[in-house]
Amino acid sequence: MPGRRDRRTEESLAALRDQLCAEADRHRPDTARMWARIEAALAEPEPEPLSVSPAEDFDAPPPHRRRARRGGLWAVAAGFATATVLGVTSLVVPAMTDRADDGDAVTLGRQGVSGPPPPSPPASPLAGPPVEGTRKNTETGVTAPSTPRPRARGAARPPAGGGSGGSAPILVKGSRDRDGTVYWARNNVTVTVRRSLEVLDVVVRIRRDLGTVPARGWTTLPNSSVGIDTDLTPDAVVYRFSLRPGRRVEPGTYTFAVQYRPGGRHDASGDTYVVRAVGAGGGGDTTAGGHF
Repeated sequence: MPGRRDRRTEESLAALRDQLCAEADRHRPDTARMWARIEAALAEPEPEPLSVSPAEDFDAPPPHRRRARRGGLWAVAAGFATATVLGVTSLVVPAMTDRADDGDAVTLGRQGVSGPPPPSPPASPLAGPPVEGTRKNTETGVTAPSTPRPRARGAARPPAGGGSGGSAPILVKGSRDRDGTVYWARNNVTVTVRRSLEVLDVVVRIRRDLGTVPARGWTTLPNSSVGIDTDLTPDAVVYRFSLRPGRRVEPGTYTFAVQYRPGGRHDASGDTYVVRAVGAGGGGDTTAGGHF
């Protein structure tokens, strides 16, 4: 009787090992989805200040608080990924290394713990204006575009201004965030205001591919001063930022950012932006635009 009981125990353990090995072969951690959710959490902006005038903290994020918040989120993300891998390994290793009568060793392969490397984290949405060198960035003035003179290959595009002597009320630059993935992307429009404005409208059109959906838009201007609308058309996701009646924008540099989920590879050269500004006290109507 003891021998029969031992034989049944060994058969049960063998069946359990087979089931665990089969589950380990089938399991593939969806690390891309996990990182996408982490990126979405990192992309949540913090409340904006209530002053319309640009303070120095608009040009750069407060270093200590946001660095601590971001570091904490990445610590949670790292722990979550590690726990996922260790959880799968802890299920497979004990069953596969259980002592058998024949003494055969079992080798644990890569099943159940492999996966694509995680994408790089997105930049904080409250970061200041994009630095020079971001890919596919353009700088646009307020005069009508003219045929550019040929320049040496690789030469930097100079800033363009409108009016005589570069007296345009606004300068506009568009760029795409370099840390975007197929799950998360962001386009930025940086507007430098030289004179007080009573009208400011920014329209960003993201070319709509199969699976492209809007996420959110934000600006370094106070939310109480700017209204944000998002529309879907057959060929684009459209974001509109409009200065509310009775509000003014004082001279300074401001960022207008739009976030979206590309749903695959996305060519930002098909994305466009248009900025319209009217100076306070009848300063004239100015429009600037371009491609990302």
